[in-house]
Amino acid sequence: MHWSRDVRLVATTVGCGVLVLAGYVAFAALLVGWLRWFGVFVGLGFGCLLFAFLVAGPPLTLRGVDANVLSAEDAPQLLAAVQRLAQQGGVTDPDVAVVDTAEPNAFTVGWGRGATLCVTTGLLATLDRDELEAVLAHELAHATNYDAAVLTVASLPTLLGLSTVETSRDVASEGVQAVFLALLFGVLSAVLVVATAPVVVALSRAREYAADRGAVALTGDPAALASALRTLAQAAKNDEANGPPTTDARELGLVSAFCVVEPVTAPLPWLHPSTERRVARLRDLERSVETT
Repeated sequence: MHWSRDVRLVATTVGCGVLVLAGYVAFAALLVGWLRWFGVFVGLGFGCLLFAFLVAGPPLTLRGVDANVLSAEDAPQLLAAVQRLAQQGGVTDPDVAVVDTAEPNAFTVGWGRGATLCVTTGLLATLDRDELEAVLAHELAHATNYDAAVLTVASLPTLLGLSTVETSRDVASEGVQAVFLALLFGVLSAVLVVATAPVVVALSRAREYAADRGAVALTGDPAALASALRTLAQAAKNDEANGPPTTDARELGLVSAFCVVEPVTAPLPWLHPSTERRVARLRDLERSVETT
């Protein structure tokens, strides 16, 4: 089957995109009105930063999680599965990389022809063949839907706001004037986070649901993806119940928004729908498949 455009995802993206664009315009107008020409330079700097995130972000992210891109000799069965799913969907097959961490997860960085689908060694050891193929199809849907690019554009203000809040806390200990500046920028950043985070969460969850539907369209097996999600969610619960993880789960902090399930330690929580809701929707899809 060939990939078909997800109408619900397009509608959600357009709606959230309008809000994000309005926010960027309002932010630029505020800078120009408040800081005049200096505000123009700040706005241009923000635009350059966004462009840099889009262009340099994927390779830097792969380096940050120490992902090793595979060749056909390294993992022929894994690469063959990804290529077969891509051919079934009529889409470009991405590069495939492995991250050496025991936490079972998968994520995709980049988009289109430049996408790289990453799996952890923990994922390969945890899932059976059908579950693994369902997760690969889910990540392939992310790459085809340009999710990494969309979420980067939408979430940059939120990430900058969170970073500035953290920096303001550190600066506040440097003196009276520093306290005033830290308070000013801390409040402005907190307002920025509160204003933008709901849009990012809504968009991220919508794209997770869409990737689930895309995986079902590719594999025709909603039960396999539901089983994989339950297995991964149970693994996360076991890690939490056993105390601090034996491996550094923060390795996936850079890509928590793109993971198939939320990592054990995610800096931005609530970006993923609950496993129960995702499984319930997959059951609905399974019933619709059985009746057709």
